[in-house]
Amino acid sequence: MISYILVYLIYIKMTEFHVKTYEFLDSRRSNFVLRLQIGEILKADYGLYTWPCAVVLAQFVIHGRDKILNKSIVELGAGTGLAGLVAAKCGAALVTLTDHMDCQDGLLNLQNTIVRQGVSNANVCGLNWGHFTSELLNIRGADIILAADCFYSSKDFEPVLVTVANLIDANKSAEFWCTYQIRSAERSLDYLLEKWNLQCRLVNTDEFTSDVSVVCKQCSPDVPSHEIQLLIITAK
Repeated sequence: MISYILVYLIYIKMTEFHVKTYEFLDSRRSNFVLRLQIGEILKADYGLYTWPCAVVLAQFVIHGRDKILNKSIVELGAGTGLAGLVAAKCGAALVTLTDHMDCQDGLLNLQNTIVRQGVSNANVCGLNWGHFTSELLNIRGADIILAADCFYSSKDFEPVLVTVANLIDANKSAEFWCTYQIRSAERSLDYLLEKWNLQCRLVNTDEFTSDVSVVCKQCSPDVPSHEIQLLIITAK
């Protein structure tokens, strides 16, 4: 344990590590406020930085927390784990935060964020999209699958949907909640959704927040809020 803590302390000292507080409100309940402290590295690539899509997804989790209560949740490509940890704070039975097995810094950061938040209903698991492994078998049966900006690169579209289809196959009523930043009008999931027997519904951000731009600005003032979409993917 001592060596583990020492390695982590050296790690954060050698990087631009900081802890940022995120705040979420529920427009339906004026007295509801949820704050989380998330560990980040400002100049990091991908998994050690909180992207705008993650903040929007976390806000949607707040809105849908009645569906989260006492459910099993899996977050794919969790990064800093914001959306999954919001789900844990909203009363999920168990939240499994997953990210690429090679992203050891990210997995370590997730473990320490769980400790920092004092969350007892969350754990961390390495999981590579599109791979049928024991780790994937262990999370089959999840009720809600979360992912923020997992469709960043078109090469990841099918591996992500293969993983999602496998999880939904084990629980036909499961839903995949994901946020996606529009980067090209030429990209489409339609063919892959049909191939893997899935369907998709676009959720208007007005349904879960009065001002999505304010939500986005918690981590980035530069991303136009209209570029972020929220999708719910289910079995056909």
